[in-house]
Amino acid sequence: MTSARYIVPAIAAIAIAGCGGSNAAYQPTVSAVSPVGSNKLQFAVGIATIASNGGGTITYGLNTVETLRQKNGLSGSLFNVPIITLPTTMTVPGNPLYIDNDAGTNRITQNTLNEPNIGLPTNGTGVPLANPTAGAFGYGFCECNSNSGPINGFAPLFIAYALPLIGQPGLQYFGGPPAFAPISPDLAAQNFSGYSIGFTDIAMPAALGSYRLDVAFPPSYGTSVNSDTPTLSATTQLVSTQPLAAFATPAFTADGNGGGTIGIAVPAGATEALVFVKVLTAAPSQDPCTAAHSTTQYFTVNVAPNSTTATLPDSLGQPMSDGKAARTICSGESYEVYAAAFDYPAFEASYPANLQQTPVISAASGQADVSTSDVAGGQYP
Repeated sequence: MTSARYIVPAIAAIAIAGCGGSNAAYQPTVSAVSPVGSNKLQFAVGIATIASNGGGTITYGLNTVETLRQKNGLSGSLFNVPIITLPTTMTVPGNPLYIDNDAGTNRITQNTLNEPNIGLPTNGTGVPLANPTAGAFGYGFCECNSNSGPINGFAPLFIAYALPLIGQPGLQYFGGPPAFAPISPDLAAQNFSGYSIGFTDIAMPAALGSYRLDVAFPPSYGTSVNSDTPTLSATTQLVSTQPLAAFATPAFTADGNGGGTIGIAVPAGATEALVFVKVLTAAPSQDPCTAAHSTTQYFTVNVAPNSTTATLPDSLGQPMSDGKAARTICSGESYEVYAAAFDYPAFEASYPANLQQTPVISAASGQADVSTSDVAGGQYP
């Protein structure tokens, strides 16, 4: 999903009749866009090598990637209900952190995709988004269905999962500058933290076989999915359980000017990697830099597979009172650094740059494998 742009019914302009004339010829023409006929759904799976699951151990799970896009490349739905059907040899594990009914089955429904561990964001005016529900959008799953808002039809901006799903709550992956377009002050004021990276890893062992994603489009909010509900489906295969190597935790060395150098070792088998820097807000102060950091900010650096270092620029923060960009990390602020590596073009398929209806979301093998690092943190000098 890119920002909050969704497909909506198109309503023609209404011509107003003159006095004494008949209004019959001026009834509005309403043309509803079919979510099945006009959209294309893609689905890919792979092996997830998860170091971000806590405890200092590596967990191997299932990675999922989907796109649901209109012809213009924007997200193809305002509200939908996704269901993943796994190979019959797989069984969804129970987890006390989740209230769901998928445990013991070979299906991952909206119940499990509705992650309970994510914090409720606000709509920019302090009103929390009530009971967010998961859908399949332009690039990845997220709890962004329109019935999540306090006002019916309010479309929330992108909300990243705390990954991996089912496992111990982990890290949120938002695409931010310099790899992605800068977040405008207007979007930041609406709690838009960054763009989707597209992947959703799930801490459960994956099996070879066929995986199917069904996306249903109920006619109205709150209605059940039944045989009459329009549905798009996509099927993919997991052909290998060979994972990417583990991603060692990145190291960060501050340069004292707001940025710094990131030391990384991209895992073998990966074709690209992204490093994420999460900057936590500092205590309120009169300092112009920290005043510009009123919300948590995310920055992302694109890294080639043969690189051992990456640079976080100094001045990527929101504008200060004088109009100049604040430092990326202000003195005294806390930060976290973590990374994800892919064997498929995850960055190239992402918004806002990619507006293809069917971007490439898998490697030549047809799979989409990911390896995530653990997190390193500190306080900026």
